[in-house]
Amino acid sequence: HWKNPRLALLFAVAFVAMGSFVSLYNYLGFRMIHQFGLSEVLVGAVFLMYLSGTWSSTQAGKLREKLGNGPAAIFLTLTMLLALAGLSINNLWTTIISLFAFTAAFFALHSSASGWVGLIATTDRAEASSMYLFCYYLGSSLIGWVSGIIFSYQSWVVFIAWLGLLILGLLAITIALAKLEKQRLAKSVIAAV
Repeated sequence: HWKNPRLALLFAVAFVAMGSFVSLYNYLGFRMIHQFGLSEVLVGAVFLMYLSGTWSSTQAGKLREKLGNGPAAIFLTLTMLLALAGLSINNLWTTIISLFAFTAAFFALHSSASGWVGLIATTDRAEASSMYLFCYYLGSSLIGWVSGIIFSYQSWVVFIAWLGLLILGLLAITIALAKLEKQRLAKSVIAAV
């Protein structure tokens, strides 16, 4: 499956997107306690933001149908990037709204990407899906670990800049995916004529 460039890029999407998402949730709680003075109980309630992902995951298919796989992935990645910028602002409500948007965009992107794997893989689909999930959890572990080091020794703004670099890399990946998808569609149209 790694020989298929579109699948390889989707595996990279899983690695970077999940790594960024987990990094944010791993360390945001500390900021909310120390910067905004929230109790541990209130910080734990931040995980209710996952409900935005429950909703957005179900809407991802509609977005893909409307925009196409590639443009939808680009749009969701840009949403994550914009939300990340909001997380650098030192305001609790901006942080909460930005986290909501980041979470919703992440889960919609994950839902789209994992579904896209199944569409692209023509053989051994279970292996393709398991490779996607392997990269997803590997990104969570490795990027989460590196992000912890950055969070421990740098300011919040540097930490957000680090995540921003990752999301910019994710944007480059989704743009490359969209380009490959557009080329594939053009070839299929020419072949049909």
